[in-house]
Amino acid sequence: MNTPKILLVEDEQNLVKALDIVFNKAGFEVTASFDGVDALDKLKQTNPDIILLDVLMPRMNGFIFLEKIKQDKNLKNIPVIIFSNYTTTEYVKKGLSLGAVDFIGKTSITLNELINKINGYLKNRVERQ
Repeated sequence: MNTPKILLVEDEQNLVKALDIVFNKAGFEVTASFDGVDALDKLKQTNPDIILLDVLMPRMNGFIFLEKIKQDKNLKNIPVIIFSNYTTTEYVKKGLSLGAVDFIGKTSITLNELINKINGYLKNRVERQ
C-alpha cells in the first residue's frame, strides 16, 4: 500500500505542527489546512485517504466543510474523523449525522490511540474497495 495520506483541517497552528511530526513518524503523509475553504482546495489536489477535521475554524467551520464533501460524489467516500474540543452531545450527533465516521475529543485520546483509530479506518476503507 502507498503511504496513507491525511488531510488535517485544524486552525491551531501549534497543534498542526505537533500532529504533523507525530503522523509523519507514524508513516503518514500529511497535508495541513487551517480552515474549511482552504481544505476544499487542497482536498481536490491531494486526494487524501482520510480527513481529520476540527469543527470551529475561521471562514468555514467543519460542519459546513463536511456537508460540502458529502455532497460531492468524488469525495463523499473519504472517511472523516472529527477531532474537536467541543464534544457536546449536540455537536457529536450533528457531526455523525453529516457523515463523519467518528467524533473524538482532542483531550480524550492519546496520540497512539488516535493513530490506531486512523489506521483502523484506513484498513476498513481498503477492505471495502
